[in-house]
Amino acid sequence: CFSSDGNSVVSAVGNRLTVYDLVRHTSWVLPFENRKNIQLVTLSNNGRFLISVDVEGHALFINFPRRIILHRFHFKRKVKGIKFSPDDELFAVTHGHGSQVWKSPSARREFSPLTLKRTLGGHSDEVTCLDWSTDSQSVATGSKDLQIRVYYRMRGKHMAHSVLTGHRDKVVGVFFADDGERLYSVARDGAIFVWEFEAGERKAVAHKGTQDEASGSSEDSDSGSEDEAVARVRKTVRGSSWVLQKREFLWEPHTQVKSVDFNRKTSLMVVGFSNGVFALHEMPSTTSIHRLSVSNHALNTATINCTGEWLALGSSRLGQLLVWEWQSESYVIKQQGHQYGLNCLDFSPDGHLVATGGEDAKLKLWNTSSGFCFITLTGHTGPVTGVRFTGRGNAKAVVTS
Repeated sequence: CFSSDGNSVVSAVGNRLTVYDLVRHTSWVLPFENRKNIQLVTLSNNGRFLISVDVEGHALFINFPRRIILHRFHFKRKVKGIKFSPDDELFAVTHGHGSQVWKSPSARREFSPLTLKRTLGGHSDEVTCLDWSTDSQSVATGSKDLQIRVYYRMRGKHMAHSVLTGHRDKVVGVFFADDGERLYSVARDGAIFVWEFEAGERKAVAHKGTQDEASGSSEDSDSGSEDEAVARVRKTVRGSSWVLQKREFLWEPHTQVKSVDFNRKTSLMVVGFSNGVFALHEMPSTTSIHRLSVSNHALNTATINCTGEWLALGSSRLGQLLVWEWQSESYVIKQQGHQYGLNCLDFSPDGHLVATGGEDAKLKLWNTSSGFCFITLTGHTGPVTGVRFTGRGNAKAVVTS
C-alpha cells in the first residue's frame, strides 16, 4: 500500500514489512515481524496506524511513524480485505461469510482501545472485498456468492442494507465514488458494473433474481430477458434505490482479474490480470487509458497512490514490486528478489554493494545505502552456489559459480 502522502510504498516480504521511499530512493525494514507470511497491509488515511495481517489471520496494529506495535490480535479467520474508514475512527475487515467493524484507538488513553462495534452478515459465501463511503457511514462488501451488499448507518442503533445482484463470477472489488452516489463493482471474469443511488419516496420494483433486504420482502418477474431484468434491477432503502446504469467487460482471453483498486479523487481504476497485464481505466465511462504487460505471472496486488500519478503492482510468484508512472510511461521503481532460495552473498571491499546468488540461476547486485537492486545478471543455467567480489577501487569484478 502507499503512504498517506503517496511518496512511499509499504510492501510485505515474507513476514516482514519493507518501506520504499520513492522520492529519496531509500528503503528500510520495520523492526518487527508477523508469525507467518503477510497477506494484507493497510494504512490509515492520516498515516498514523498500520495493520498487517498474515495468512492465518494474526494481525499487528502498529504506530507507523514511531514504528512500534500497539496491539496483537487474531481475527480467527483468513482475511481477504481490510480498510480504514475515511475519518480513521473505524476499520472494517472481512470475516468469513460476513465482515466486522472495529473502533480504532484515539489520541487519549483508553482501557480497551480496540473494540468490536458491529458484525455485518448476510452473505452465503466468503466475503472477498469491501469499501467505505466518503462519509464513513456506509460499507459495501463483495462476496463469492456473486452479490454486493451495502450497509448503512454504521454509528446508528438501527442499520439497513441493500443487496445488488447481476454478476456471474465472484466479486473481487467494490468501490464507492467520491460523491457517494455511485458504486463500482468488479468481478473475476472482468465485468465492471456501475451502480447509481436514486433517492426518492416512490416505490421501487424488484425484478427477477433480486431481493429487497431493507424491507425483508421479495418480488419476482418473469417478463423480459435476463439481461433486461439485470439492467432494471433496483434496491430500495427507505424509499431510495440502487440502479444498475452500465456494464462493461474487460476482455482478456483466458485470463482472470486478480487485483483492482480505485482512486476517488481522480476516478481512475487499475486492474491486474492473471497473465501479467494491467489496465488503467477512467470511471464511470470505463475509458481505457493505458494497458501494459509487465510480467509473465499474475499481478496479485494493484494500487494507486493518493495523487493518482503512480501505480504499484506486485506479483507474489516472482516476489516482484513495480511502481509505474503512467503519465510519463516510466518505472519509478522495479524490484524483484530471487524467485527461489538464496544460496550465497558477498560484500564489495568498500561495503557499498552486495552480490547475491540464488536457486533461480540469477546474480543480483544491491546498493547497501538505498537497499535497491540495480542490476540482475542471468548468465548461469543452474543455481548459483558461490559469489565473490574481486579487485579494488573502481576495477571491481564479481566471480560466480
